[in-house]
Amino acid sequence: MHDQVNDHTSFFDLRGIVIHRLPSGAAFESAGRVRTFEESKCFVRPGFPDIPFSDGEMWSDESDRAQSRFMHGLIFFADWPLSIKNDSTGGLAAAAINIIQCWHSRYPSPQSLNPMAYHDETTAQRMINLLAIHNACIGHLMDQDLKWLEEILDETASLLEDSEFHSTGNNHGMFQDIALINYSVLASWRDDTARVNSFETGERRIRQYFLSCFTSEGVHRENTPTYHLMICHQLKSHLELIRIINHPDLEVLTEIFKKASIFATHSIMPSGKFPPVSDTTQKSLEWHASNLFEDNNFKYAASRGLKGEIPQERVLLLGDSGYMIYRSSWSDPNATFAYFHAAYNADYHKHSDDLSFLLTSNGIDLITEAGPHGYNYKDPATVFAYGQYAHNNIVVNRRSVRRTDNKSDTVRMFVEDDSVDNLSVRGVTQRLYETKHSRTVKILEVEGETKIDVLDTVESESENDFDLVWNLGPDVVPVVHGQGFELFHKGVKVMDALMTADVPLKISLQRGATYPIRVGWRCPTFGVSEPNNAIVVSFRGLQAKLETKFRLKSFNYVDRKLLESAVKWERFQGRSSINYSMTRASSPEGRDVLVVVFSAISGPGDFTYNYRSTLADCTANILYILDDFGDQGSYYYSDHGDTYIFETTQDLIRQKLDELGLTGLDMVTVGSSKGGSAALIHGIAAGAGDVFVGAPQTCIGSFLEKPHPNVLGFMAGGTSPEHIQMLDDVIFSLTEKTPVLPAISILVGEADHHYKNHVLPFVAHMERLSHDVKLDTRPGLPHSEIGPVYGRALRQFLSSRLESKTGNLEPRARHFGPAAVIASLKGESSILLELSGLQGNDVALNLYRDSSVVSNIPYSRIDRHRWQDLDVGRYRVRVYLRDNADPTMRQAFTTQWVEVRG
Repeated sequence: MHDQVNDHTSFFDLRGIVIHRLPSGAAFESAGRVRTFEESKCFVRPGFPDIPFSDGEMWSDESDRAQSRFMHGLIFFADWPLSIKNDSTGGLAAAAINIIQCWHSRYPSPQSLNPMAYHDETTAQRMINLLAIHNACIGHLMDQDLKWLEEILDETASLLEDSEFHSTGNNHGMFQDIALINYSVLASWRDDTARVNSFETGERRIRQYFLSCFTSEGVHRENTPTYHLMICHQLKSHLELIRIINHPDLEVLTEIFKKASIFATHSIMPSGKFPPVSDTTQKSLEWHASNLFEDNNFKYAASRGLKGEIPQERVLLLGDSGYMIYRSSWSDPNATFAYFHAAYNADYHKHSDDLSFLLTSNGIDLITEAGPHGYNYKDPATVFAYGQYAHNNIVVNRRSVRRTDNKSDTVRMFVEDDSVDNLSVRGVTQRLYETKHSRTVKILEVEGETKIDVLDTVESESENDFDLVWNLGPDVVPVVHGQGFELFHKGVKVMDALMTADVPLKISLQRGATYPIRVGWRCPTFGVSEPNNAIVVSFRGLQAKLETKFRLKSFNYVDRKLLESAVKWERFQGRSSINYSMTRASSPEGRDVLVVVFSAISGPGDFTYNYRSTLADCTANILYILDDFGDQGSYYYSDHGDTYIFETTQDLIRQKLDELGLTGLDMVTVGSSKGGSAALIHGIAAGAGDVFVGAPQTCIGSFLEKPHPNVLGFMAGGTSPEHIQMLDDVIFSLTEKTPVLPAISILVGEADHHYKNHVLPFVAHMERLSHDVKLDTRPGLPHSEIGPVYGRALRQFLSSRLESKTGNLEPRARHFGPAAVIASLKGESSILLELSGLQGNDVALNLYRDSSVVSNIPYSRIDRHRWQDLDVGRYRVRVYLRDNADPTMRQAFTTQWVEVRG
């Protein structure tokens, strides 16, 4: 046997390198895992339950693709070589050969039915582990057993050499070539010609792979930093081998290796880990710091500054490869790190993550990705992890794009400004259904602060529904607003985001959702899926622009220490979502009243509840609703002409009334200025008994035009005269189409411009509708001083409301003035209702016991009715009045509660 590779190098010269890159079983945990098999006949798969051998039945389990790879690749044998060498009895070597024989008897050829038995990369891993076992078993096995194992290795090598079996162009094929090269170097039982053929086949194919698997900028094409690192390890090993044989491509491959170190270096977060993009598993990279690149910059990043030299550049822009990586500092462990990728360089390990953006700062993951779950494509958790909702991008019609397709050329990145302190990078994808999505990421450094703006633009062929997803870090607590959110870590605010768009936006917080879409999950390790917070921003349109401003210091929202506050916010989900706070009645007379408080306008990003201290002693049920839509509020009404905010507010009010067993007539809506406008809108729409407001704006559009065009634009979708008129009409139109109006009281200062411009026109309008407004004018009071004066009047008004014991209701309607007296008859289980002011018209009656109708009296001409034999409980009557001259004109009112005691 000539034992040669070429004229200058023998296989013997390469043997040491190949032995070194085979599994050795020298890890500290390896011996323990081998002992587990000896004691319980179970294989240990790190991070997963032990797998019983069961005389080979383990290979029949095809439910977990990763486990099948582990078992059919005999990867568990990676722990065995050193233990076999140290076993003087030869028992472990015999056990190993028995396991191999058991597998081979079940799967003797590639025609075996199990898809993983002869899977491309699994076969390569099996060859590598069999070579390690063969090397360890020399001197521990009988000759016939060693010869049989060599025949299995020969069969496997023949399969790996087959061009039809080879996976060209990906890391599976690379491992096949590595396995074949390892075999050719160690297969001393074969003749030289066969070994040289195997070596040359493997070396030729792996050389072609290494020359093509990196982009021109040195990024491995399989879209994942951990795979980039893994390939770099294999390239380094290959460089060691071809250096010995003085290969002509040594120089060009060495240059690729150097370029690859740059991407690897910049991809490391300040935590010393890679971000969880695509199939990247997050692990400490410290071991790699001294075992991979000679590059001192990589050592610095991987060791978190303990080794190596600090890199000179803080930003890496790789437009052709599709990556932008930014950090505010290399030396600061709390540095801000941003990772934006528009990379579709190959199908392998590709996720549906085009244009995804990640952000970490102060050692906290703020905007992250779900991470990989595994390779079992039948598992919903795996499907989710590959899909768009696991990443930070835009989904069309709530259906993720395919993981891979033939549209990779439509995913591109353009560097618009490469200034370190004023970056601008744009990514584009046309893989979405009927849609082109462009995302521009701008990073501005101002006086030591990093500000990040993300502009998303969608252009569709037809109207579609869109979801913008932001997956949040596991250690932050979100507080969601109408068009943004705040993030807190251990009670301290660490980031917020404000969104502005040219279409209505509906934002929701999702956690552990599985229907109708799976969203709000993370995969901390392979095979593990756990609930996690995700922000979903929904909108619809033919085209849209949406900007998200991420702020880490100079916040969009005033930091009101929300998590430390005694006032706990709750979130209601209706057509959209809305924040509120609720206090329950503290007295018997208060339980039958709901006070709904609306807030006035404050500075941009400053959202809070008004009149909490004013109403601290009020014993009624009090509902405080927050108007945190847009950057300065929405009058609880609209977003670009869409009234979902109004509808959601109405849904919340109805829900609270139902929970309390009350109706609209038991409700009082209150507020001043903008809050007064909202109290009018929602009090009228919800059928409130009373509306008590201070200096409201009734011509909303005209008021907003000059001081608050931002609010005008947000509510109406523009600032034109048509948009102004649209908002001016809101309250007036609502009064005209509402048949039964509340009792309305307005307090306003004569020195307040609201008096002439808003209050008097509204009062005149109501007079034309034959509805009186109780007007309380205060001489010399300007609008700037309305708060304290209104607050005192509000306390007095609610005190009188709660102290009132009368059974008569004040007139509530424009056309009629009915009144009712209801009484529970002592000593009887009866209720008597007497009506007046009916003017000869018909009435219908519904008797309520708490919130349930227990009796229905159809329309008839009655003015008195008695219900008998009633159960103990609270009762009241809803009275419906019909105009006999015009049956389309109807009104309704509700009596007070009475008790039947039996």
